[in-house]
Amino acid sequence: MDESSHFEHAAWRVSTFCDSGSCVEIALGQNLVGMRDSKNSVGSPLVFEAKEWLEFVSGVRNGEFDPPD
Repeated sequence: MDESSHFEHAAWRVSTFCDSGSCVEIALGQNLVGMRDSKNSVGSPLVFEAKEWLEFVSGVRNGEFDPPD
């Protein structure tokens, strides 16, 4: 089974900081996280294991992806 099929009936969420309509949406599945472009809701989402997603979010919060000064 294609992992993206886990998100066919998912509740997609977009950040409250998104005011342009050009954002990403996130949906939580069983041990999976789906991410898609809010402008292309019928396209296949990118799918990550929950552990991978949490590590990514932690990296963002810790500034690991900030541009160098």
